[in-house]
Amino acid sequence: MTRGGRYDGSIKGKGRRGFKGRRLFLILLLFVAAAFFERAPGGFFGRVRPFAAAVSGGLVSRVHDGDTVTLALAGGGTVMARLYGLDAPELKQPYGQAARRFLREKVEGRTVRLEERERDQYGRAVALLFVEGEAVSLNEMMLVSGQAWVYRRYCDAEFCAAWLAAEKEARKNKLGLWRDKKPVPPWQWRRRHPRP
Repeated sequence: MTRGGRYDGSIKGKGRRGFKGRRLFLILLLFVAAAFFERAPGGFFGRVRPFAAAVSGGLVSRVHDGDTVTLALAGGGTVMARLYGLDAPELKQPYGQAARRFLREKVEGRTVRLEERERDQYGRAVALLFVEGEAVSLNEMMLVSGQAWVYRRYCDAEFCAAWLAAEKEARKNKLGLWRDKKPVPPWQWRRRHPRP
């Protein structure tokens, strides 16, 4: 509307106060939506919410499978962690039990350092794990020994190219699951065998 020939910023005769009220409502609505999605597992976009690497340590209290462990933190509490950048065979899949056994032998009774890279949709820490005194991550050890695949869909760090080379070398030397002529990647196996 106009007053004295000048536009006063109001919309359809509601005056400036109505416009400010709507603007304030929209801003408030955006803040509420942002807070909701930030707290939702996996964040706004679903899969992961990246953040600065958090480092913690403790003892592995349980090895669930070849790429997931529960860590009893030195400061108290526990965290479930999935090894970043790799996908090991599922337990019911060929080589699944062997992958879990290999990981268990590496971590049993030893202090582990966890470098968290992100959180997955289930709230697990997706991380690099290092056994105390070892320079090479457990993630890389699993690949070098042929216990897992590089999870190409999610492995996007600089070192993933080196991990792909390690996987190729393990395949060439027929280590671990690569003894099989045509091992089925876990992501394909999960599609063929959905959980009930």
